[in-house]
Amino acid sequence: MSNSKLSARSHAYLFAAIAKQIVDSYGETGRDIIRKGVIHYGKQRGSRMRQRALREGAIPDPLTYIIYGEWAAEPGEMEIDMPKVNPDIQFLFKKCPWCDVWKEKGLLEKYGYLYCKYVDEAIAAGFNPELQFDTLSTRGCGAQVCDMRIRNAFITKDQLEELQKTTRSMGNRNKRPWDYHCAHLYKALWDVIVPHLGIEGEKLLIQALEDFSEEFGEEAAMEFLKLVNSDFTVAD
Repeated sequence: MSNSKLSARSHAYLFAAIAKQIVDSYGETGRDIIRKGVIHYGKQRGSRMRQRALREGAIPDPLTYIIYGEWAAEPGEMEIDMPKVNPDIQFLFKKCPWCDVWKEKGLLEKYGYLYCKYVDEAIAAGFNPELQFDTLSTRGCGAQVCDMRIRNAFITKDQLEELQKTTRSMGNRNKRPWDYHCAHLYKALWDVIVPHLGIEGEKLLIQALEDFSEEFGEEAAMEFLKLVNSDFTVAD
């Protein structure tokens, strides 16, 4: 399932490259378009997670939401704490490759934060509209940590232990490779940007792809473009 050319860092840079083109060209209108694109992308991801869960007879509850996540970080890329699980599950993200890339490239404050601000709530809504997932703070918006909560989960100690066991037993079964994730991101943003901006939007998306190729190589770009016409609304 892994792809040596692409990673979470590739995914992060691709988003910021697209957001930069749109925001620099259209200002506040561009930010709103990117916001809509992130929500569209996130809801499709959450829907796939839900499809897999239901297919396996699981209930789309807070624990299942965690179990059926579609990506896994490389060792050392993430630092996450869960300081409490009752009544709310609290996630504190202290380190992630998205924020790392955007900081390194000077893309965080103007562009990267748009992803952090909206994506997780959108994924949860796509997974189960009845889940209340709140993003209280993000590093992209200047906080020391990303503070996110699944409200009213009321997880017991036994359930938490079972969650950990289930997650270990599943391994990477529900994870998708980064060529798939990059292709989905590009396609989902294209599907929102082009209806709003027409041919100018297409040109900006192509320019973003060129920027990505300069950073990661043309071969890496071609790797995910092979999948860009996939149906990302359906879980494989």
